[in-house]
Amino acid sequence: VFEKSMMTMRVERDGTPYNLGQEIAGYDAGNVAVAYGDSKALMIWTDHVTRPFDTRVWYQFVDPLTGQFAPSPPRELKASRNFGTSSNLYPLLITWTGEMFSPAVTEFYWTGQGYDYEHWMWRVLPSGTNLDPQAVHLSGAGPRADMFELVWNGKELWSFHAMKSPREFRRARI
Repeated sequence: VFEKSMMTMRVERDGTPYNLGQEIAGYDAGNVAVAYGDSKALMIWTDHVTRPFDTRVWYQFVDPLTGQFAPSPPRELKASRNFGTSSNLYPLLITWTGEMFSPAVTEFYWTGQGYDYEHWMWRVLPSGTNLDPQAVHLSGAGPRADMFELVWNGKELWSFHAMKSPREFRRARI
């Protein structure tokens, strides 16, 4: 029997560990992304609940100086429809806009006739408030592929992703 856990660790510039790490038990982290802003970091990760295609997305604040997790428990990021047992969630992306964190995820799922992709995004304030408890749906069903980057250019938030048909890269202003 495996015990699921995840750890953060601060490492000095010379590669020396600052501490032995901070553990969050009970999570099977499949993907992890971190953004720094407002003197804290927001970490998001996926957790395989019962099997690989039953995945959830969580977020938790981390002190960037010590690697310690905030005392509040991790919170789940949900969408307007439940991520199904046929969904896999990747890649995780997150950016800091200067006033809020913007995590995003691509949902990859089987439709019965083929695979499809949908993109979801949230806005999380440094206080921990999720402004989008049901997520912002960045795309509907269609021949999309992975979202590769989420970029704040100082004025606007942009997503960059690849299309499957036609095969091309696209950007979208959010």
